[in-house]
Amino acid sequence: MLRQGAHHILAIDVGSQDDTDLTNYGDSLSGWWLLWKRWNPFATPVKVPNLPDIQSRLAYVSCVRQLEEVKSSDYCEYIRPPIDKYKTLQFANFDEIKDVGYQHGMKNFVYLYLY
Repeated sequence: MLRQGAHHILAIDVGSQDDTDLTNYGDSLSGWWLLWKRWNPFATPVKVPNLPDIQSRLAYVSCVRQLEEVKSSDYCEYIRPPIDKYKTLQFANFDEIKDVGYQHGMKNFVYLYLY
Protein backbone atom coordinates (compact mmCIF):
# COMPACT_ATOMS: atom_id res chain seq x y z
CA MET A 1 0.00 0.00 0.00
CA LEU A 2 2.89 2.32 0.79
CA ARG A 3 4.45 1.66 -2.62
CA GLN A 4 1.08 2.36 -4.23
CA GLY A 5 1.13 5.88 -2.76
CA ALA A 6 -1.11 5.55 0.30
CA HIS A 7 -0.42 8.17 2.96
CA HIS A 8 -2.47 6.69 5.80
CA ILE A 9 -2.45 2.93 6.34
CA LEU A 10 -4.51 1.18 9.02
CA ALA A 11 -3.68 -2.41 9.94
CA ILE A 12 -6.47 -4.12 11.87
CA ASP A 13 -5.33 -7.35 13.56
CA VAL A 14 -8.29 -9.69 14.01
CA GLY A 15 -6.31 -12.91 14.43
CA SER A 16 -6.81 -14.98 17.54
CA GLN A 17 -4.06 -15.05 20.17
CA ASP A 18 -1.77 -18.04 20.19
CA ASP A 19 -2.23 -20.36 23.18
CA THR A 20 1.20 -20.88 24.74
CA ASP A 21 0.03 -23.01 27.67
CA LEU A 22 0.86 -26.37 26.10
CA THR A 23 2.73 -29.38 27.46
CA ASN A 24 6.43 -29.71 26.68
CA TYR A 25 6.84 -33.33 25.59
CA GLY A 26 10.62 -33.18 25.26
CA ASP A 27 12.35 -35.24 22.59
CA SER A 28 10.02 -38.23 22.77
CA LEU A 29 6.49 -39.05 23.84
CA SER A 30 5.45 -42.23 25.62
CA GLY A 31 1.95 -43.50 25.01
CA TRP A 32 1.96 -45.05 28.50
CA TRP A 33 2.82 -41.68 30.05
CA LEU A 34 0.01 -40.01 28.11
CA LEU A 35 -2.44 -42.75 29.12
CA TRP A 36 -1.41 -42.40 32.77
CA LYS A 37 -1.89 -38.61 32.63
CA ARG A 38 -5.33 -39.03 31.09
CA TRP A 39 -6.62 -41.62 33.58
CA ASN A 40 -4.99 -40.25 36.74
CA PRO A 41 -7.47 -37.80 38.31
CA PHE A 42 -4.68 -36.08 40.29
CA ALA A 43 -2.33 -35.50 37.34
CA THR A 44 -2.25 -32.21 35.49
CA PRO A 45 -4.09 -32.56 32.19
CA VAL A 46 -2.05 -32.74 29.00
CA LYS A 47 -3.01 -30.13 26.41
CA VAL A 48 -2.69 -31.66 22.97
CA PRO A 49 -3.46 -29.31 20.05
CA ASN A 50 -6.03 -30.53 17.55
CA LEU A 51 -5.69 -30.22 13.76
CA PRO A 52 -7.30 -26.74 13.42
CA ASP A 53 -5.02 -25.47 16.22
CA ILE A 54 -1.96 -26.84 14.44
CA GLN A 55 -3.02 -25.30 11.13
CA SER A 56 -3.67 -21.90 12.68
CA ARG A 57 -0.29 -22.03 14.45
CA LEU A 58 1.46 -22.74 11.17
CA ALA A 59 -0.28 -19.78 9.54
CA TYR A 60 0.55 -17.59 12.55
CA VAL A 61 4.23 -18.56 12.60
CA SER A 62 4.60 -17.70 8.93
CA CYS A 63 3.29 -14.17 9.55
CA VAL A 64 4.98 -13.30 12.87
CA ARG A 65 7.95 -11.47 11.35
CA GLN A 66 5.78 -9.36 9.08
CA LEU A 67 3.37 -8.59 11.94
CA GLU A 68 6.21 -7.36 14.16
CA GLU A 69 7.49 -5.18 11.31
CA VAL A 70 4.06 -3.59 10.89
CA LYS A 71 3.67 -3.00 14.65
CA SER A 72 6.98 -1.14 14.87
CA SER A 73 6.66 0.81 11.62
CA ASP A 74 6.02 4.53 11.39
CA TYR A 75 4.08 4.26 8.12
CA CYS A 76 1.20 2.19 9.51
CA GLU A 77 -1.28 2.57 12.37
CA TYR A 78 -1.67 -0.84 14.05
CA ILE A 79 -5.03 -1.51 15.76
CA ARG A 80 -6.04 -4.67 17.60
CA PRO A 81 -9.65 -4.89 18.84
CA PRO A 82 -10.20 -6.65 22.20
CA ILE A 83 -11.27 -9.98 20.72
CA ASP A 84 -8.81 -12.24 22.55
CA LYS A 85 -11.55 -14.30 24.21
CA TYR A 86 -12.80 -15.51 20.80
CA LYS A 87 -11.28 -18.38 18.83
CA THR A 88 -10.57 -18.29 15.11
CA LEU A 89 -13.45 -20.52 14.03
CA GLN A 90 -16.19 -19.13 16.31
CA PHE A 91 -18.52 -18.18 13.47
CA ALA A 92 -21.56 -18.47 15.74
CA ASN A 93 -20.35 -15.37 17.62
CA PHE A 94 -20.00 -13.27 14.47
CA ASP A 95 -22.48 -10.55 15.51
CA GLU A 96 -20.92 -10.20 18.97
CA ILE A 97 -17.38 -10.00 17.53
CA LYS A 98 -18.56 -7.48 14.94
CA ASP A 99 -20.04 -5.27 17.66
CA VAL A 100 -16.82 -5.43 19.72
CA GLY A 101 -14.82 -4.45 16.64
CA TYR A 102 -17.22 -1.65 15.78
CA GLN A 103 -17.08 -0.12 19.27
CA HIS A 104 -13.28 -0.36 19.35
CA GLY A 105 -13.06 1.12 15.87
CA MET A 106 -15.26 4.06 16.80
CA LYS A 107 -12.97 4.88 19.73
CA ASN A 108 -9.81 4.59 17.64
CA PHE A 109 -11.07 6.40 14.56
CA VAL A 110 -12.38 9.32 16.60
CA TYR A 111 -8.96 9.48 18.30
CA LEU A 112 -7.12 9.31 14.95
CA TYR A 113 -9.44 11.91 13.43
CA LEU A 114 -8.99 14.39 16.29
CA TYR A 115 -5.22 14.02 16.57
